[in-house]
Amino acid sequence: MKRSNLLKLVLALLAVLQIWSCNRNRHFTDNLENLVFETDSVIFDTVFTNKGSATQVFKVYNKGKDALQIERLFLAGGNGSFYRLNFDGNAGTVFQNLEILPGDSMYFFTEVLIDPNSVSMPFVVKDSIIFKNGDVQKDMKLLAWGQNAYVHNNEWIEESTTWKADMPHLLFGEVVVDSGATLTIPECTKIYGHNMSRLNVNTGGTLKVFGTDDCPVIFQGDRLEAAYDEEPGQWIGIRLLPGAISNEITHAIIKNGFRGIEIQNMNANGEPNLFIQNSTITTMNLVCILGYTASFVAVNCEFTNSCQYLAVGELGGNYNFTYCTFGNFQKNCARSTPSVYLSNANYVDKDKNEIPNNLTFNIMNCIVYGSQDEEISFNQSGSGNIDAFIGYTLLKTKFNNFKINNNLINANPRFVNPAQFNYSLDTLSPVQGKAMPLDNITTDYHGNTRDATNPDMGAFERQE
Repeated sequence: MKRSNLLKLVLALLAVLQIWSCNRNRHFTDNLENLVFETDSVIFDTVFTNKGSATQVFKVYNKGKDALQIERLFLAGGNGSFYRLNFDGNAGTVFQNLEILPGDSMYFFTEVLIDPNSVSMPFVVKDSIIFKNGDVQKDMKLLAWGQNAYVHNNEWIEESTTWKADMPHLLFGEVVVDSGATLTIPECTKIYGHNMSRLNVNTGGTLKVFGTDDCPVIFQGDRLEAAYDEEPGQWIGIRLLPGAISNEITHAIIKNGFRGIEIQNMNANGEPNLFIQNSTITTMNLVCILGYTASFVAVNCEFTNSCQYLAVGELGGNYNFTYCTFGNFQKNCARSTPSVYLSNANYVDKDKNEIPNNLTFNIMNCIVYGSQDEEISFNQSGSGNIDAFIGYTLLKTKFNNFKINNNLINANPRFVNPAQFNYSLDTLSPVQGKAMPLDNITTDYHGNTRDATNPDMGAFERQE
């Protein structure tokens, strides 16, 4: 054998021995606590107009001092997933026996295939990548938009804008209407809130929602499957921050959130923070409409089926409800709270100073009813003044002092079918003809003419 060939053989054997020695001495671990993700979610921002695919890359790290072994990496959706993984040139939904050296990382590619015109395609296409050792696992979320939509991902609206109604709008993260800007949402617009998303209106900003009875503006969660239609807590809701001005909502349906509308602090000029009419707020986790020392006017509205409250006025404020229906028969959670709660509690600042708050409220021609024995409650612990009027209203309550001002106490309003969210009145409803006629409100929720002399309580005038 020639000397050169012998030398090559010896060098090759030495290399093999070195690799064997390194592997023999290498310490391995299966502790997934050492596995760190570059991000907790892989988000595909692509908005598809035709069938196609998009690819994202993500990176995982081994932050430990030992080599990390991963028994199994797979897509939770399996072979039915809209996603595919690619690692080291190989595509699939499952990979086994992977190894990451200490302090090293691995790149993965994930692809999503979308047909936005498919009627079976979900609005948000979700899956997870699972890293699993034994019974221990870590997962990374995958998100893509499965239908044509305008995507508002942590967006700041700094100029006055009108959203188009030709495609749905998806809220992802926090969408903010900034100071000096007005967001106008026209009839027929659909807004879908992703998990933990919300629409904020900053100081000096304005929200205008102009739906119609035939084509309301709809705010709801982005899970469009039938099983989620009545599920609360899918997104956070709408929040009007202190100094948000001239906000109007007409013919809107707001559902599936934590708090439908949260309103903070009265405007210095006394103008209501919000005027809302002919609208529905329903299936909330916490409350349909909430004011903190705020001021709002609600006319011909229905507030229904919350896990806790339908309406709250906390730390004082000025609240007016006229021809509104409050009906609380939420079946997805146990409730122990009243539907309506109003309080003049003092505000306690950071220095523990107590600041009194006046409370003014007017509940006129309304229905307040639900599954609890007590559906209206007041906290009068504060030192602020209370100016209250409840009249021509059906109340479910244990308090005898409400038997004034032509109120009906503890009568069943006989809604048509509250289990199916139908809070209109049946033929035997005792609230028919018991409201006080008002010259400035002559129609009901749907625009039907109210009786000029003997209108009905609540948002819906009985139609024969």
